[in-house]
Amino acid sequence: NIGGALTPTHVSVAVAARDEDGDPVVIPSSYNQAMQSKHAEHWKSAMREHIEGLIELSVFAPKLVPKREKLIPSRWVYDVKVDDTGCVTRWKARLVVQGFRQRRGIDYDQVFAPAIRAEQIRFMIGVAAKHCGTKVLGTVRPEDATVEFYKSAFASVLTTGDVKDAYLNSEMPEEEQIYTTVPPGWDLGDMSIPENLKLALLTLKAVPGMHQSGRVYYKSQRKMLLALGFEPCEVAPCIYVKVVPTGILVIGHFVDDLILCNLSSDPHAFDDVRAAISKHYTVKYADNIEKFVGAQFTVTEIGIFMHLTQYCEDLIEKHGPAAGSKKAMTPEADVVPAPRDERLLQRADIQLYQSIVGALMFAMTTCRPDIAHATNMLARRMASPRACDLGDAYRVIRYLKLRPNYGLLFRFDEDEIH
Repeated sequence: NIGGALTPTHVSVAVAARDEDGDPVVIPSSYNQAMQSKHAEHWKSAMREHIEGLIELSVFAPKLVPKREKLIPSRWVYDVKVDDTGCVTRWKARLVVQGFRQRRGIDYDQVFAPAIRAEQIRFMIGVAAKHCGTKVLGTVRPEDATVEFYKSAFASVLTTGDVKDAYLNSEMPEEEQIYTTVPPGWDLGDMSIPENLKLALLTLKAVPGMHQSGRVYYKSQRKMLLALGFEPCEVAPCIYVKVVPTGILVIGHFVDDLILCNLSSDPHAFDDVRAAISKHYTVKYADNIEKFVGAQFTVTEIGIFMHLTQYCEDLIEKHGPAAGSKKAMTPEADVVPAPRDERLLQRADIQLYQSIVGALMFAMTTCRPDIAHATNMLARRMASPRACDLGDAYRVIRYLKLRPNYGLLFRFDEDEIH
């Protein structure tokens, strides 16, 4: 079902990140900027925590290499995690390798790694909702079941997990290991370095940023799931199925995000699987599904609502002022206005147009089919957009401004999936 299944009060909206004093948090783009910011101590603490994790996982090995040796630069990337009110709950710093400086055939070879698709996620949500509905409606009268009851019941069927330092737990093949620079803020202690040598870090694990890291992690995860008795789907290589005496277990993954679907009569069927996975990775499982791959989820008495409210709010905040304040009740105009401005956009505006259309395509493929046709028409002009095309893209933004909380409702009804 598309439309106002829930009012805006049922879903969270995008908010700016704020620190404990209520001041806005600016994400630094470099180490120097982080050290000069008001929140330098928070960023230092985040870097120390990350370095300790790298040492514990033996991600790098310090090496002395000839001065003429080509090193791939590394850099710090910063971010924060916030709650629904915008308050920072965690300060994050990650060390990444500047993979765009790698040379194909020398520093890496194969790079492809599949990821779960949006329609596959919706399929798992729909099947889980029907299984939950059958399970709940068979044990309690619908009029007696509260929202919390349905949340608890659905959590026993479907949950998500976040693999901590996923790449860093994957062994890098020796032939694909590279040397990278020592980042600022990492003190390796006093080392005697001859004049003709320099200090470098050898990548023993799949470090984020390297071209081949995604493939190395995917192969490592696939090997683990196969060892646990799961079989990959032929048409969905990132969905794994295992038949157990009480039913079926399904695991899907999008890089380091896991989605687990328990289609069995045993609510604890995944306990052994979780224990086995914990031997390879540290996974933080959510009590209730709230977000997965950018989408938000809200459990109600009639089903689970999949929406992109926060994503749409961010998109509106970014492009809304330029889009104007004129209301757009539909994504496209009923009648094409004439005359149309057929002038081709300049380079900067072309990038803006492509950015907007790319953002709309993500929303469309995730859970906003109401903008599918409009986005399809916009995508046809990606190579040479006109001024009128940019106006059409802004119209879709104005439409989303009126309906940021639309989405898909997967009902708990026993008869069929809507």
